[in-house]
Amino acid sequence: MILGTVLLPLIDVLAEVGFASAYPQLLARHGTNLRASAIVAAGPLAAVTTGWIWGRIVRRRGLACGVRLAVVGWSAAMLLMVAGLDSFVVMMIARTLQGGFAAGFAAIPFIAATRSDRGGDDRSLRSRRMSRIEVAASVGAILGPVTVGSGMVLAPRITLGVVALVPVCLLLALRRRLDATFSHGAAAASGPRTPPITGDLHNSEEQIRGRLHRVVRPVLYAAMVGLLLSAFELLVPTVIEAHTSRPLLGKIAAMAFESAVVVGVMVKARLVGLFRWLPLLTAAMIALGFVAASNLAVLVVLLLGAGLGIGAQVSMGNELAALSVCGFETAGMGAYATLRITGSFAGPMFLTIPFPLLLAVLAAVALMAVIPLSRSV
Repeated sequence: MILGTVLLPLIDVLAEVGFASAYPQLLARHGTNLRASAIVAAGPLAAVTTGWIWGRIVRRRGLACGVRLAVVGWSAAMLLMVAGLDSFVVMMIARTLQGGFAAGFAAIPFIAATRSDRGGDDRSLRSRRMSRIEVAASVGAILGPVTVGSGMVLAPRITLGVVALVPVCLLLALRRRLDATFSHGAAAASGPRTPPITGDLHNSEEQIRGRLHRVVRPVLYAAMVGLLLSAFELLVPTVIEAHTSRPLLGKIAAMAFESAVVVGVMVKARLVGLFRWLPLLTAAMIALGFVAASNLAVLVVLLLGAGLGIGAQVSMGNELAALSVCGFETAGMGAYATLRITGSFAGPMFLTIPFPLLLAVLAAVALMAVIPLSRSV
């Protein structure tokens, strides 16, 4: 279970955040903001469009097979990136493939966490597994910039090659434990079949449309917050490296920003409620960053403050989703978990906007996040 609920999310987030923090190096290698942004965005775009496939794979083939397929495919895509690091076309193909298999890295931990190996509904076990996923992802987000990001500065091909081989080595080392944990295969993962829907078909369709409508607002909110997060993950190291001409300092700043995001998530997790003032405060800090863009020290403080606000909003988005999908939690949270990362592939494309105008645009996005939240407060 440790491979499914701890190591996969850690490796996935570490590699993705670390690669995003290497945006300045991608820009230098491929020449234009559009190309560098497209390479970063291709992975999340592929993940959000292929996430639904992994549920079917697990139901039909079992969790163990799903883990093997995700790891082998993801590692092969990373090795393709090593071979084609200087080719924009190859990098786009490799990042698309990596994103598709990374969707398995994101989906399988949650599927594994909700499985009950003891039989019945063991909520305490599921809660512990969910906590492992969040902790592992947080550790990956913090370490990504100083490991993968710094490696992309010093030795990019070696760094990507090592990252590609790590999950394969772990899979080989833990293969017996993996088979023992997920020995029930597809039958255990699929569970009992859902009974057919009876009654008036028209009413059933109306209920489905009504339920999907209730998912729209939390998805829109989470997408806006995800856009902010992904844009800042690229912006922070880019700004610091441009002002200081020290690439490694940019990676340290990116790690500090990710730490602020994690702190925001943890603080909001202890405060129950939906707060309209939170996106307003985040928007204000980003707007102040636009005003103080020429003062690096003040700008860094404001960016870290924005990171705290964004992290808190990530947690609040999950709370909003839980309230909105009450009554159809399994399908509702499944749709939310897949669709909420739509902002992650839009964020990198915002880096084509000149700095500091970019901060004004992101402040407007943060302000717009109040709209889907307002009707739920």
